[in-house]
Amino acid sequence: SVRWWIAGILEFTSFVTAVGAGMTVKFFPLFFRKDYNFGPVEVCLLSFVYPVTIAAMVQVCRRLARHIGRLKAIMLFHLLGTLCLWAMCVFRPLAVVLPVYLLRGALMNARGPIVRAIVMDLVTWDMRGRWNSIQSIAGFSWSGSAALGGYIVDITGDYRFTFVVTASVYTVSGLLTAFLFLIYPQESTTPSA
Repeated sequence: SVRWWIAGILEFTSFVTAVGAGMTVKFFPLFFRKDYNFGPVEVCLLSFVYPVTIAAMVQVCRRLARHIGRLKAIMLFHLLGTLCLWAMCVFRPLAVVLPVYLLRGALMNARGPIVRAIVMDLVTWDMRGRWNSIQSIAGFSWSGSAALGGYIVDITGDYRFTFVVTASVYTVSGLLTAFLFLIYPQESTTPSA
């Protein structure tokens, strides 16, 4: 069934994205410490602000999904989050990198609840437990790929090189997700939030 294909592709691209994210997310505090001389207080403040921006962006994504459709919303957020990570690879001034870092994290993480909702809407009730367990694999891969990210940093001595690898992985997973526009059923959108 096409519904299973859509759910499977969404889960696979979530897995690919999680592998890419795992290579860098654990190292952002070290990146800011090494490249921008952040002290413990600044790193802790960053760790406080980061989830707050994610929580706010989840609400934005949810509302946008009502207006343009869920698949379009997750694709837009994926594209913008990927562009933010590419920007972190290129730009050096802290005044640019810091807000782009926060925006990248907020955009990429805000997609998750919408992706999970789409998958659960596509699978039958009796299969939801199995699909939930499949979704947990992405979380495991995220943690496991941190070792690969650490290895890359050790070899290159540059956190930004790992960002390039992750941005490339995000780009590939975004292109795979874009394929869904060919088979994803038209959603009805609501005119007001």
